[in-house]
Amino acid sequence: MSKFLKITKYGFVIIVLLVITTGFKQNENQPITKVIDKYFNSYLNSFKTLKYEELSEIVEDNENTTMYLSMNRVFIERYKSCGLSYKDYKYKYQIMDLDIREDVANIKVNLNVEYEYNNLPKNVSSQINNIDYKFELKKYNESWRIVRIDTNFDEFSDFKSKVDNYRLSQQRIMKMDAIKEVENQEINKIKNSKLKKNKYDNEIEEKKQEKDEIKFRDFFEDKNKFCDKDLGTRYAREYAVALEDKRIFYTAKDNDCTNFVSQCVWASLGAYDPNDIEKTKKYINNGINMIKGIWLGNSYGVTLAWANVEEFWKLCTTSSAGPKAVGINNNRPYTSINPKEIKVGDVLQIRKKGDIRYKHSVYVTYVAPNNKEYNGIYVSQHDYDKYNRSLVNLIYAWGDDECYIRRLDFHDCIK
Repeated sequence: MSKFLKITKYGFVIIVLLVITTGFKQNENQPITKVIDKYFNSYLNSFKTLKYEELSEIVEDNENTTMYLSMNRVFIERYKSCGLSYKDYKYKYQIMDLDIREDVANIKVNLNVEYEYNNLPKNVSSQINNIDYKFELKKYNESWRIVRIDTNFDEFSDFKSKVDNYRLSQQRIMKMDAIKEVENQEINKIKNSKLKKNKYDNEIEEKKQEKDEIKFRDFFEDKNKFCDKDLGTRYAREYAVALEDKRIFYTAKDNDCTNFVSQCVWASLGAYDPNDIEKTKKYINNGINMIKGIWLGNSYGVTLAWANVEEFWKLCTTSSAGPKAVGINNNRPYTSINPKEIKVGDVLQIRKKGDIRYKHSVYVTYVAPNNKEYNGIYVSQHDYDKYNRSLVNLIYAWGDDECYIRRLDFHDCIK
């Protein structure tokens, strides 16, 4: 039997769509969904209480599950270190596939989470959508327990790679021991985190020139109107976590981050009208505020500079055509950026220290008033789809002290 369900944090199950297959009864999955629900609720609640919740009743202790429980403990310590927590959260998930054979169950789910950070106003929320999880459960004395967890969620990748690298550096070490050692190393490193020990170096790689101040509005009545950053953030709020069939631009199956960032920058240039989507679609199809053959996106595809991390940087900082930006902190650690200077509408690009190229782009959608720290900055992205993700969360996901971030400060113009 395959079900699509919505699960609330209070444990209630709402059936959205039911597909019946031979030999499966409706009530057989209820004990399984209760276990999955308790796992997600405990995980998310730990970021509200900043306390690790014991899960031995529903999670078996093995190499696979220990990896995820260790990451949870590390993430809690990270939140503590930078003064972050959830004020509240709610979530739902859909069961994409469920296979029960005697005492073994395999379940695939798609998770969506909406939450509020403790340091943000009530009207500012965050969201993560379309996180794929796979669980294997076994039945012991009529009770189900999770024995395996699998997900490619990007926030887990750094910890996993550190465990793999540690095992390679050691001879004959068991994976369980490697996990515990990396957990201890990460927690110890958090205590000396650079997030509170920054030396800012604000060197600008590409100097802003007066000739770049071009007021581009060939079809607006207000010829002097510059870029409207509010339109960019409104676009991000609407489409960062929207279902694909609700989006008005092309969405790549993988590596959609810079495509989404270009959409936000394009929206801020004025052709996005949140109150008239049909007019907005017309402007998209007509290539308004785009550069034909250079920086262009629509519902069918995109150009390289529109969707590629490095090409977008090159276009914005050196090209004679396209949106103009000042490139800041290229090929330097994130600690060289003064968080007080990051503002809504900026684009940040990220890589790890050992990477040759930058690999990810995000759009700044919220900055706390009078902000002086990284934990007051929030970004939105695709792959995974996230709205108002804490910049601190992104930094840790990209290796903390190995995280390099460069910034695009737009001139509010296009040529």
